[in-house]
Amino acid sequence: MSATPLIKRLFLGPTFRGQVIRLLIATSLLGSVAYFAVQLNQTQQYLKAQLSTHAQDTAYYFGMWCRDYVAAGDLAMVETQVSSLVDSNYIVEFTLTDKAGKEVLKRVGSNQIEGVPSWFVNWYVLEPGVGTSELYAWEKLGAIEIKSNTGLAYEYLWKSAKKSLLVALLIAAVASLIGYALLFFIVRPLRAIEAQANAIAARDFSKISQLPGTEELRSVVVAMNRMAKAIEKNFKAVSERADKLQAEAYIDGLTQLGNRRAFLAHLKQLLNDPEQPSGALWFVHLTGLESLQQRAGAPIAKDQVKRVCELCRELAEHFEGMAFRTSESEIAMVVPRLHQLDQDANSLSTSLDALAHPEQTQGVAILGICEYRPGMELKQLLANADHALTLAGQPGEQRFHILAPEENLATDQLDISQRRAKMSRLITPPQLKLSCQPILAKDGQQVQMFELLSRFFDDQGAAMNTPDLFAELSRLGLIEQLDRAVIKEALEVARVHQGARLAINLSMQTILSTEFLAWLANQLPKARGLRKRITFELSEHSIQLHMKAAQSFIQTVRALGLKVTIEKFGVSTLPFSYLKQIRPDHIKVAGNYVHDINKDIENKDFITTLIQLGHGLDIAVFAEQVEDEEAANTLKELGIDGLQGYLFGQPYSVDEIGK
Repeated sequence: MSATPLIKRLFLGPTFRGQVIRLLIATSLLGSVAYFAVQLNQTQQYLKAQLSTHAQDTAYYFGMWCRDYVAAGDLAMVETQVSSLVDSNYIVEFTLTDKAGKEVLKRVGSNQIEGVPSWFVNWYVLEPGVGTSELYAWEKLGAIEIKSNTGLAYEYLWKSAKKSLLVALLIAAVASLIGYALLFFIVRPLRAIEAQANAIAARDFSKISQLPGTEELRSVVVAMNRMAKAIEKNFKAVSERADKLQAEAYIDGLTQLGNRRAFLAHLKQLLNDPEQPSGALWFVHLTGLESLQQRAGAPIAKDQVKRVCELCRELAEHFEGMAFRTSESEIAMVVPRLHQLDQDANSLSTSLDALAHPEQTQGVAILGICEYRPGMELKQLLANADHALTLAGQPGEQRFHILAPEENLATDQLDISQRRAKMSRLITPPQLKLSCQPILAKDGQQVQMFELLSRFFDDQGAAMNTPDLFAELSRLGLIEQLDRAVIKEALEVARVHQGARLAINLSMQTILSTEFLAWLANQLPKARGLRKRITFELSEHSIQLHMKAAQSFIQTVRALGLKVTIEKFGVSTLPFSYLKQIRPDHIKVAGNYVHDINKDIENKDFITTLIQLGHGLDIAVFAEQVEDEEAANTLKELGIDGLQGYLFGQPYSVDEIGK
């Protein structure tokens, strides 16, 4: 038989072998195309983030440099420096406006893209990163806007595309050849192979341990095991690449703290979430860093920066907060704690002074501290923190300054025992009542579950400030007691409203409790049907701080027949791969990614990737804080599983469930 009829019979004929070979080739090509698309998309997103960071960093440092020249009216010096930046293709556009917003200076350069086909440029759009910086002396002088040059980014993307395409085709060719050689030995299908294929589709790369006795089938099973291992390796490589790109965009390389981009995203999330307690925003400014670098050398200066950042990280995480390195010489801490700020600031200032180099006679850093509250404007909060930092740097100050809070809880005047007794009464019915907010299916009609919300009322029945009370309960160590009270009420709601699925938020204090799980097991009914309708929500930030404890807690809770949701997903710097270890039932995307999904392409890409990853691991993906139809429609198009937010109504009493 000649080669041509044999090839036709194998590849085009109705034989099982031909069908499998075609399927293998198609799968290899599909996988290669997916690999190529993922690689190119990840590179594109990485370059977008780099362009944005480049523009913002340039705007920030150029603003610091030109502030004095602008204040002195020396625009000629500013224009000279701008011309140098534009002519060297470092930036493509520069605009300087005065405090009234009137354009004072503008320079536009050429954004030439050489060596890259025009169709590629039109297909994969890289918008120039835009960075802005306001100029202040004693008052606002104006603002600058800088756009980065995309030429080098397109060259890098084009080279990466060609390389990824070559690798993808090579993988497809090699996989097809190996598959063709191995599939000659297939005699009949095995259920184990089918089960393994389904497991691989669900991102479970376990091997078939028991090999068939038939030689041909044994070869197939061995090949499948190898394929599972190769796919698992490829999956890990893609996940690691995604984590690396995320780290480059959101992590400071020197200290491994979140950078300014991560800081602003985290701060927006806190300010937009009315359930979050108030707290303190700390700005730590290293006063003599540049001088230390010039006198003692860069290694010593970098070592001091790392030690200062480590001190800040320890303080922030001690109170379940986060620290960020927002610039070369500035660290920001977001701490959900307002009392004893003088003591904490004095302690940190003393510890920082202990790090001083002999060349530093004026101390290491100054601290500016102000209060943040949900609902505050981000610009106003940052202005408050900058103002506190300015006051801390004035002569006569104690190297830290705390802006006085606008109001204090009346309970601050009571002693600890009185406050605990008062708070204990508040977290028991009838002063504690449950409200709920539905999580709807993507059709916007069917309710998937109700998230339960705690509401507090005084003796006269008037509603009290929930975020402030949460902060007070945390200070008094009563959060676990509140969680237990909510769970008791929730179980009663579940008994009354048959079929209703309920989600309960748990604090990290409760998760770390050594007695809570035993108490929970005694409280739960024996009917597993009711247990399956109860879901515990854990914040991703809490998981990041206590990963091992959270993982152990989740395993125990799921063994009890309950479900788990990770809420506010995306606010931390955890790698996506941890989802495969924890395997929650649901993840809820943080609201700051949802708000501007139609304006910020990176937010949209993040949610798209998260939905794909979640579905691959059989995890449902919900979106919270959905407040407009446009965002809801976009999320539906992306394949979101559930929607929650004020668009679908305000929270209401649990008594109205089912009405």
